[in-house]
Amino acid sequence: MKNILILTTIAALTILGGCTKSNKSSASESDDILKLKTEKAQIVQEFEAARKELNAEIAQKDEKIKQLEEENALLTKQITGFEGIINQMIGKFQEIGEDAKAVKEENKQLKAELARLKASDSNNTEQSSQELDSNAQKRLDALKSLKKAE
Repeated sequence: MKNILILTTIAALTILGGCTKSNKSSASESDDILKLKTEKAQIVQEFEAARKELNAEIAQKDEKIKQLEEENALLTKQITGFEGIINQMIGKFQEIGEDAKAVKEENKQLKAELARLKASDSNNTEQSSQELDSNAQKRLDALKSLKKAE
């Protein structure tokens, strides 16, 4: 807004500088021209100061944009790294899940085998017990026969 006002004033002074009234004296005209030139110089100085100020603001904003772009690039790299890590973890979890299924199936088979062995052992124990009883009875009978024979 300040810049528009300065430019408008410069344009008005330029137009006024070219228009002088013929009924003024040359001394008056010289004073007016000097006054206009002084005002013009002041306006030009204000304009230059405003331009420098705006250029400084633009440079600061450009620097801020550069910093934000660098931060964005760094964050993008970090996110990409995290995504890779997460994908590796997902893969490991899937492997663990598959291993768990295999272990579960193996555990099921081992339990069935254990049950079969227990049943077989129970049968063998009963058979062995009957055989031991039978052998003990035979020995007892043999001892009784020996005693009678004596």
